[in-house]
Amino acid sequence: MTTTLVRFRGLLVAAVMTVALVFTLIFLGLIGGGPKWWSFSPSASQVANPPVQPAVPSLVTAPSEAAPPTTLPAAPLAESVQTPTEATSPTPAVPTQLNGNGVGTGLSGGADSGGAPVAKKKTLAICEISPTPAIADRVQADKKKNELDRVIQSLDGQLIDRMFNTRKFTILAHSDLPAIIKGGTFNPGTLKSLSDLDYVLVATIDDFADTNNVADNNLVFRNTRLSVVAKIYEATTSKLLESANFQLLPSDLPTGGVLDDQILVRAARKMADQIANRVTYVIYPPKVIDVSDEDVTINWGDSMFISANEVWEVCTVKEKKDPDTGDLTRILRPVGKVTIYRVDPTTSTGKILGNGPEIKEGCILRKPQTDTTKSK
Repeated sequence: MTTTLVRFRGLLVAAVMTVALVFTLIFLGLIGGGPKWWSFSPSASQVANPPVQPAVPSLVTAPSEAAPPTTLPAAPLAESVQTPTEATSPTPAVPTQLNGNGVGTGLSGGADSGGAPVAKKKTLAICEISPTPAIADRVQADKKKNELDRVIQSLDGQLIDRMFNTRKFTILAHSDLPAIIKGGTFNPGTLKSLSDLDYVLVATIDDFADTNNVADNNLVFRNTRLSVVAKIYEATTSKLLESANFQLLPSDLPTGGVLDDQILVRAARKMADQIANRVTYVIYPPKVIDVSDEDVTINWGDSMFISANEVWEVCTVKEKKDPDTGDLTRILRPVGKVTIYRVDPTTSTGKILGNGPEIKEGCILRKPQTDTTKSK
């Protein structure tokens, strides 16, 4: 009896556990097609009867349910969509500005965030320096070709260095220039095709001599003479803006009895200084950029051709058209003088001599010339 009761209890427990296992499997969906609560995938009933979502406002209008699906072509990657404002609002060009004295300020090429014009450096091309054919033939006959070549090579590098260190120009050396303006192939008429060029500088050696002289005390002196013609062309018009002749005499290059080639390098350096001074003054004359009591600030610094203790004349500028040629002529009217007492890297400061009520921003400076009429 006891054994039968124990067996019956065991069978009952096994049946209960079997029923519990079956219900568990059905609940988990492993048998009987029940919902798979452990899976993230929707069941068949959920797919057939999706829950209704609340309507959300959208900027894109959905197509009608009855309309067939439409495949849109892919847009090219290079294209972009512009708003009407972007498509109809081009950036206005900024014209070249003139200051109150009629001097061009070179303000072109856009504006800053505040709308003020932004100054842009002018681009200057420096052509290869060459002698005239007659000078080349003469130095060849005098067996001085090596000396002339030394001057040309030194002058070429010195001139590029001096013009670059004015900080006023973007410089293109002759090695970077297009073939149409290199060396002997230079033709001013071809400049109009160079849109990114403002000015071209052409320097030609028209005289050179290098001799040794013996003094009475048998001391040998080296005498060197150099003459260069420099021309500045306006690239956009091929117009010759300035032509000047620069000369160095033996008295400008004392040797003190030294006969080495240092004198040739000194001659090239002095000539480069003279040419760079003239070119810079023609295109960018020194201007007054600030007046404070008796002090004036000038936009030439220590890399330019201005020194402390120099006296400069301050002038207002007016441009008039020549009735014969139609060219604009710059008329300078002196309104005072300043003595330079401080020279900084980009500016100089001077003190007004006497009264200078007409000295204002925009006036330009020049070296004073002797008035011979007042000495009589």
